[in-house]
Formats: sequence, structure tokens, C-alpha cells
Amino acid sequence: MSADEQREHPEFNLDHEDVRLTPGDPLMIIRREPQIPYPMHTHSFAELVIILSGTGHHRVAGQQLPIAAGDVFVIQGTRAHGYEHLSDLHLVNVLFDPALLESPLYDLTRLPGFHALFSLEPKWRGEGESASHLSLDSKRLDTVMGLVERIEDELRDGEGGYRFMAQVHFLRMGGGPSRGYSRAPHTGDRRLCRSGAALGQL
Repeated sequence: MSADEQREHPEFNLDHEDVRLTPGDPLMIIRREPQIPYPMHTHSFAELVIILSGTGHHRVAGQQLPIAAGDVFVIQGTRAHGYEHLSDLHLVNVLFDPALLESPLYDLTRLPGFHALFSLEPKWRGEGESASHLSLDSKRLDTVMGLVERIEDELRDGEGGYRFMAQVHFLRMGGGPSRGYSRAPHTGDRRLCRSGAALGQL
């Protein structure tokens, strides 16, 4: 095995139990402030990554993709990835059970950006569409982080109905970026959204 192949080989898998993500609580927020270099790994859940500040590289599919404040992307659990060459990188990981996206989403699934963010870009990240990703401006990033804080409040307080409310805020958080992805100006993003538009008609 070459040195490059060794770097891409996941060193470990994070399971639900490792992060205390239980079937009864299919959401968890982990803040990395700062994020430290992290070796290649996989996990049995999906995660929505929100970059708050700093810079670094996200290693996936044999490539080092630059990341910076405002970047938002989804990692599917079986996709090996890691973080390298970090400079004061702060991020939020929203760990979630992919089954959440199987609940009735009504017309959200008709948004090209929904499929681009949650399905296509995670599959193609680092493979031909490496330049494509969603980047939020400071106003939209603040809006998303407001919903992250609401999820944190629900999970911390555990008041009756908190699981439902946390999921509502999660879906709202996904809805806004899905709209933003649909309006993305980058050529690669538009290409993803064209593919997402086709899926939205199915």
C-alpha cells in the first residue's frame, strides 16, 4: 500500500455509541472550537458541518479541499474524511440520523439545492465536483447558528416534545441552506443544482 493509500485508509470508525447518539435522540451538536487535526475516519451517522472561522483542509476522496468561514457541507457516514493544515479553525458538527430526511418533507424535496446539499455533493465531494460547495454569507451563517443554538437548548433542557422540536429546527436549518444552494452563483454549484432539479421532479 502506497503512502497516499495509507493516508486515505480510515484509521477508525465512530459509531453511534462513541458520540452517545442514540436512536431515541437522532441529533447531536458538537462544537470544535478549535478543531484539531483529525485523522481519516468514517462513522455510522451523517453530519452537517458548519465552518465558523479560520481555515484548513478537508481531506476526502484523495483531495485536500480548502475550507473557510461560511462553508457548509454534509458528510455521509461511510465516506472517509479528516482535517489537516488547520489555522484557528472553528466549526460545528451537527450529527444526525439520515432517517430524519425520510420523514415527510413536502415541497422541500423539490428544491434543487436540497438534493445538491444532502445527496449529490456528499457523494461527489472531492471527485470532479471538488470546487462545488455551499458558502454562506455572515447574515445567513448567523441565521443557521441561531437554529443550532435552538437545537442545543432543546437537547439540553429535555422538556416534553424536545425530540420533535429539535428535529423541526434541524429541518429549518437544512431548508435555508437548500434555498441558498439553489441560488448559488458558482459554476460547479449550478451544475449540482441542475442535477438536483432533475431529482426534484421525480
